[in-house]
Amino acid sequence: MKRAKYWTLAASVVLGLSAIAAEAQGPGLISSCQPITQPGSYFLTRNLTATGSCLTIQANFVTLDLGGFVITGNGTGSGIAATPIQAITVRNGTVTNFSIGVNFKSAHDATIERLRVIRNSSGGILIQEPGATVKDSLAADNGGFGIDVFLGAPSLVTGSVSRNNSTGIITGPGTSLIGNSVGSNTGAGISVICPSLVLGNTVTSNGLPVVITGVGCVTDHNVLGP
Repeated sequence: MKRAKYWTLAASVVLGLSAIAAEAQGPGLISSCQPITQPGSYFLTRNLTATGSCLTIQANFVTLDLGGFVITGNGTGSGIAATPIQAITVRNGTVTNFSIGVNFKSAHDATIERLRVIRNSSGGILIQEPGATVKDSLAADNGGFGIDVFLGAPSLVTGSVSRNNSTGIITGPGTSLIGNSVGSNTGAGISVICPSLVLGNTVTSNGLPVVITGVGCVTDHNVLGP
């Protein structure tokens, strides 16, 4: 009887440790291009190279941390895309050489933070559903737009840099643009539709500085150059 209890206890300990190990390794570790189909936190473990699109988020309530790694494409598809979902965050890494770097045109309440989105042929960061947030990120050397949240109102773009794109930042009404640096874009640095808040941005060396459409925008403490 004692031996049976001992083996039962030992088996329980082994199973418990196995469960802990499985949870530590978990489905949240990503080492290849793939769809993300369950809510939760996910972490890149290496640089990824894609033919076409790489990561597609297909679940609500997902946080994706690139961990400083780089996702590189072959000039087509999207580096990170999303189906019609809500409440997703992507942070801490680089997306480069796709058609569109981050393509969230169907994602509500999407947040991009501390992301570098560079050298994509059609555009950098695209969020076209309500609740868009882009903060502390870089969109540079993209063939089209740097940051486009035109249909993402109410939206927030703050602390970000958009340079050497066709258009720096494109927004719709109900956007707050706060403390961004926008420069050396061939078209408009910022294109905004009122009512919106444009506060404390540095906009220099663009084809046009700030293009404002409509009435009711609040603009203050911006540094505008030629």
